[in-house]
Amino acid sequence: MNLQHKPVSAALLQSLRGEMSHHPILVWLDLDDHYTPFVDALAQAKPDDGLPGPVLRHRGSYLDLMIQLDRHASDVDASPLLVHLPGANEDTVHAGPLLELYSAGSRFRKALETAVKDAALGRIPPHEVDEFIAQHQGHALTLDAADIWMASKVKVASNEIEAQLQGIKLHALIDDLLTGGSIAQQIIERKEYGLVWRALAARFGVPETWRSDINRDQEPKPIEIAELAASWAMCVEFVHDLARKPAASILQGVKELQGPFAAACREAAAQLRATDKDFYARVATEMSGLLEEELSTGSAADLGKIDTFKFEEELLYRAALHGLTVGNPAQAQQWAEDRLAGESFWLARDPNRKVAWRLVRAAARLRVVIAGADVGLGNCSSLREAAERYVQHGAQVDRLHRQLGQMREPQIHRHRIPHFEELRTALDAAEAGWEVWAEALAQDWTKLCEREGALPCSELQQRRVFDDVVAPLLADDEKTVYFMVDALRFEMAQELVELIGKQSATAINLAPRLAELPSVTEVGMNVLAPANDGHKLTPVLTASGRRFRGFKAAQFQITEPMARYKAIASRAGGTASPHYEVEEIVAMNATTLKNKLKNARLTVVHSIRIDTSGEAGTGYSVFGSELDTLRRAWKMLRDAGVRRFVFTADHGFLLRRPTAAEDQFSITHGAHHDTLARYALSRQSAASSQQIAVSFSALQYQGKEMHLLFPRGLHVYQSGAARNFVHGGNSPQERIIPVLTIRHKQPPGDDAQRYAVRVDKALSMPGGMHFVEAQVDAIRGELESSLFHAQETTLSLEVVGYTEVQHVLIDASGGASFEGRRLKVQIGQRFALWFRLHGPEARRVQIRLYHPDGNHQVETGSPAERFDVSAEARLKPKPQVVAETAAPPACAAPSDAPPVADEDWLAGYEDAGQRKVFGHIFSHGVITESEATGMLGSPRNWRRFVKKFEALKARAPFDVEVQVVNGETRYTKK
Repeated sequence: MNLQHKPVSAALLQSLRGEMSHHPILVWLDLDDHYTPFVDALAQAKPDDGLPGPVLRHRGSYLDLMIQLDRHASDVDASPLLVHLPGANEDTVHAGPLLELYSAGSRFRKALETAVKDAALGRIPPHEVDEFIAQHQGHALTLDAADIWMASKVKVASNEIEAQLQGIKLHALIDDLLTGGSIAQQIIERKEYGLVWRALAARFGVPETWRSDINRDQEPKPIEIAELAASWAMCVEFVHDLARKPAASILQGVKELQGPFAAACREAAAQLRATDKDFYARVATEMSGLLEEELSTGSAADLGKIDTFKFEEELLYRAALHGLTVGNPAQAQQWAEDRLAGESFWLARDPNRKVAWRLVRAAARLRVVIAGADVGLGNCSSLREAAERYVQHGAQVDRLHRQLGQMREPQIHRHRIPHFEELRTALDAAEAGWEVWAEALAQDWTKLCEREGALPCSELQQRRVFDDVVAPLLADDEKTVYFMVDALRFEMAQELVELIGKQSATAINLAPRLAELPSVTEVGMNVLAPANDGHKLTPVLTASGRRFRGFKAAQFQITEPMARYKAIASRAGGTASPHYEVEEIVAMNATTLKNKLKNARLTVVHSIRIDTSGEAGTGYSVFGSELDTLRRAWKMLRDAGVRRFVFTADHGFLLRRPTAAEDQFSITHGAHHDTLARYALSRQSAASSQQIAVSFSALQYQGKEMHLLFPRGLHVYQSGAARNFVHGGNSPQERIIPVLTIRHKQPPGDDAQRYAVRVDKALSMPGGMHFVEAQVDAIRGELESSLFHAQETTLSLEVVGYTEVQHVLIDASGGASFEGRRLKVQIGQRFALWFRLHGPEARRVQIRLYHPDGNHQVETGSPAERFDVSAEARLKPKPQVVAETAAPPACAAPSDAPPVADEDWLAGYEDAGQRKVFGHIFSHGVITESEATGMLGSPRNWRRFVKKFEALKARAPFDVEVQVVNGETRYTKK
């Protein structure tokens, strides 16, 4: 069956073949009898030229057709079957004798106009097809006439450019026009504009009106044709992503564009965003000027997931802020998820907008989870039930609230965040929603404690942690590490478990306990050592009886860290129980750590930064990094051979927004009681509508009877009114602490392949933002000998030498993406990272990129350049009055004094003369041109120094400015 010059018939044959490959019986309803001659020819054609099975035709006799069907059904290996029913539709089939056949098969129906359009797709401009069909409105259109017309239109390419245009994709055509490729050159040389216009119309649906609307130049340049094609692709993508009809007149009719046209345009738009970013941004911005009606039509919900134009992202952002404020956080969250998961083109070009959307997502998640968290404790019958309900539902709310604060706190360059005031209002609304939720939770918890008692069953008592959890692990010969983490809330332990991840042959168990009251370090941390007498505790108070110092144990008082370690060592094997701060662990190399633990049965690791940074008002910038540090310490200890771990805390904390109204909630300081932020110690009970009183005897505290007073909700006493981080009270957030046990059944594995971080580029940008470009590579020479080569690894950023300087990750692109506070990095792929640095005072620091997990052997990478730290004022806690004979705090915060600049910074200069010059500037504050020339050795070296000066000064821990005094150049330290 020769269909070489019958393009419509050929396309129809291909369509039938495709349908018959999926359906054993195909019933063709040909109501207008357009296809009888074509079907008759198919019935006579050989299988190679026709269809894969027989063609049965109804030609007036149903009996004859039934005989043909019966003959086909008797075949041993029946092939697919086409049954042609001219003049039939669904109604006539249901009323006739072929209903059973029709019901058993699949329907095929195609109007001749549709067949013509399908065959012309990508070959003839749509407007020419519409004109041809319109010409036959008055008289019958036939398949033969359609074949003759289309054959005259569809010709074999007569030259090179015509052949190229027949198979090219739209984004490839645009790229050719932009880069001066083969098609662009022929357009210029031969002025083949007509062929290009025709290809754009036939293959991508660009209408004739588009050229006149966009560009009236009769002989445009190739780049102008590229702009026209790109703008069309963008508009098609925009309209097909839109949930309503477009309003702009230029977009009318685009929605009806056939599927293949739309798919080709969407593919081109996506490709341009990926490969020709600046060109895309320019054309999209210019095109937006013609779409002003879209900005005032419909709602933001009508916009799709793709931000083709920048105004879409802007409209959605404003709508998301409104949704957060007026009560539609679920929609705001979805918009934020779409923008961030889809890597919106416009966000990638402006990291500050991405920061804003992350804040929107965090606030929306908090509000959505609060709305769905049924954590009411009013019907709980015990503290155990209440704690379990909080762990299952409430902890997630508090985690999202903390993470929102961590994201919100560092945004010091507020003028760069779009619509910052509206965003701040939305964030305040989210935090206010948390306060309402947490207040109700605290009130329920307080009532439960009044009804059932504030001391839980022994299985939940903090005083039993060592006996119940740590001591049983010491029965084995395996090494055990006991992490005592100050202020590790339960939800933070949940995040730590996620950071650790699933480990093969490892048992991980996280369970709640209740901190002793009051929930402060001098109480909770000291009972984590074995201090209880049975189930009772004997408090040690200050001489005035107004403060806790610790507890009495059988042999000594446990009131400070060394006494704790001593009590633990006495139960664990004496000298085989070393103790370290967590910072000491992560600072050791692998060999040193293994030697330190060689004879250790139980090792205590102490962490205080969560609590001390919270008390100092810098907690939000430290919480996440300290969890990273704990994970890193666990991994290093695991690699050193430890198989048993216990993580627990002395207490939790509340994060709050100080308000003036709280200053009215106070207890008078006097002889009977004295207050801290969240509790007071009194000789008399003073329960009221504002506060609860808990006696020592109710807590099984031995000795003189005293009473603890706590606010019923989230309020603080006057001494803590200006603080955003408080603890000591009786809320679930302060009392429910984690006990995390990890048991590894096998020794750690080892990846023999080594990797290295290579930092290729480092820049500081306006507004305190910094940028590095880097890559992680397998070290050559070892790859061949290693049987294992990882595809990805993790990296963290760290400031060298200044623990009080914190970093904020803003964005990552290329071969890296965020995974919490870490980067997931593809090995062998270049990536870019944007970040900010902030601290208590301005200085210049070095950073390094390191592997925090220990899963792979990765050599640290650090740029030679240094980065400016943005000084940031922080809220300092009010000093607390301590009785005259009170012992010093058990866990004093480290000094805030900045460390001296690292001494090896001059090693970053390869040239000895350069080291002399910058060393002189550092020591004396200034150097003249003549002095520098002498140190560098010659005027020629001086000129080289001047050319490289900007790059060289970036390596110094201070800034240098150039001054000219009396005609002589001076370099002065700022």
